[in-house]
Amino acid sequence: MFEKPTRNHISIIAERLGAVIVFLLSMGYSQVFRSKTDVFKPSVWRELFQKAEERQIYILFGGLALILLSIIIIIVSFLRWRKTVFFIKGDNFVYERHTMNARLTTLPIENIATVNAERNVFERLVGTAKVKIDINSASTAGKTDFVFILRADKAEQLKNELLAIKRRCMGDQYKEEEVSEKPRKKIAHFDYKGALRHKLMSLPIMSMLTSYSLILIAPIFTRNSDNIKKALISVGVILLTRLANVVWGTLNLGDYTVECDDAGVHINYGMMKKSAYNFGYEKINGLVIKRPLLARLFGYCSLEVAVVGMGNERNEVPLLCLMVKEAQAQEIIKQCVPDFVPEGQVYKYSKAGIVMALWTALKRTVFSLPVLFFNINHKYLICGLVFGISFVTKLFEYISQSISYDGERVMYTKGFFDRKTGILRFADVQRMRTRTNFLISGMNAANLNMTILSSGSFRSHSVGFFDAEHFDKVAELVVSHRDTSNDYYRK
Repeated sequence: MFEKPTRNHISIIAERLGAVIVFLLSMGYSQVFRSKTDVFKPSVWRELFQKAEERQIYILFGGLALILLSIIIIIVSFLRWRKTVFFIKGDNFVYERHTMNARLTTLPIENIATVNAERNVFERLVGTAKVKIDINSASTAGKTDFVFILRADKAEQLKNELLAIKRRCMGDQYKEEEVSEKPRKKIAHFDYKGALRHKLMSLPIMSMLTSYSLILIAPIFTRNSDNIKKALISVGVILLTRLANVVWGTLNLGDYTVECDDAGVHINYGMMKKSAYNFGYEKINGLVIKRPLLARLFGYCSLEVAVVGMGNERNEVPLLCLMVKEAQAQEIIKQCVPDFVPEGQVYKYSKAGIVMALWTALKRTVFSLPVLFFNINHKYLICGLVFGISFVTKLFEYISQSISYDGERVMYTKGFFDRKTGILRFADVQRMRTRTNFLISGMNAANLNMTILSSGSFRSHSVGFFDAEHFDKVAELVVSHRDTSNDYYRK
């Protein structure tokens, strides 16, 4: 069906530039005309040209320039839409743009990492859908490589055709008929109640308390009732904004369904914004277990995966499952990502972390010293609080770190209040770097950072401060494993 050049749906112009065009047109119109009907009144036009004759030409052409700019943007966008096509040629996906900044891209379909579908509210109203294509590339891992908007039925056909060709190109490594015989297995399902629980338990309680305290602390110290009221209003507005984000996030995560088959993992979710993600097991380059403070209090955690094509955009979280009990999370890991079950001995933090906590507290206190030159109450107490709070929080952060590794993978845990556990396979690590400084070099300690192929938020993994001998062993294991990012993995 896509052997001939195909354009995006024309609604792509409105979706990408609609807000900009409406803003420019409204601003330009409001500067030129006082009401909606003024454009049809000859007296208004005579007044405008009279202003132009009186050298008040900027009043006339200021608004007209904005209107003209909007028209130019619409024309350029329309021409770009007409001259941008894509098609499938054999086993290759071809993208062409015949504009002044011409572009021709020929992509072997077997190199495609993920093909995902998405429908926001506007697309559902006009009957279209978005197809997002990502490739295995470190340089573009932080963004989606190709985005197309088509009619909903054509978008589904494009997605299925690309996945079918990809499976065929993999030859003996992947037999499509074997996959079609086995139905998908439902791993987890979350209704809107489960989505709301996930959003509430994911709230950063400690950072919220810290920010609210910073807003309230100065008015309380000055004992100014007006300032206290203003600070309370500010906190109230922030809380309402946070609540609105929770409600919106709940609607977008509702009906979250995770299924698995021999082809990989299939995720569907959302009411306001429908999203569908499909990725093979071989594309999972890392697993992250998150335990925010509220979730830890009730024994819950969530699972996120590092996959090319997921997590590239705001509000696009690569969740393997929402908040579940720890025992259920371990079962999901065994069913979906058994390669990420660590078996090595756990090693605790290095004492160098205490030194780094003290050093960090001192640096932060230096930035608070200017308050000593102002005539305010409790200025020495403020500096002492900055040092004490900085030292205690960093100390708790460092002493909660741990690392574990076996012959195939490495696991690290960090965070005192909001805890995070990352699990990486040595074969997926593309770069590792150890750092030390003059404070801890004599303690034979260092900090390890590992990089994998994934979106920006999951690409870099900072492990923490540990004895350097552990990192030497990890480095040997990384070097001894070949890169398997393009291998096919079958459960």
